[in-house]
Amino acid sequence: MNNEIKEILDFFTKYKDDWYSAEYKLKPKQCVMLYDYITDLQEENELHNKILKDANDVLNIQAQEGNYNYDSYMLGLYNGMEMIVSLFEQREPKFKRGKNIKFLHETDYKEKMNEIQNE
Repeated sequence: MNNEIKEILDFFTKYKDDWYSAEYKLKPKQCVMLYDYITDLQEENELHNKILKDANDVLNIQAQEGNYNYDSYMLGLYNGMEMIVSLFEQREPKFKRGKNIKFLHETDYKEKMNEIQNE
């Protein structure tokens, strides 16, 4: 949690029932409303962080050898997932490039075709 949000939340946890806050010139109802608003923001932030962690976990699975490089569809799936996660993280995506990747599906397929032809 952001330190600034934590300080404000701590302040309102301590003073939300006071009649008047000299520092912020807030009435009790305003203190409670602001406290509730900050609490809601904190819960949304925690949910956002959980969703982002889950998305990164799935992306890491897709990034493993045998997943992204199985075929062009799986490579596209990885790159699409990378794009979405990078947007949420506000960073440039780190795409995997198809020209440098030897797809396992094609290798397996060619080997099987050679076996069939040699029989």
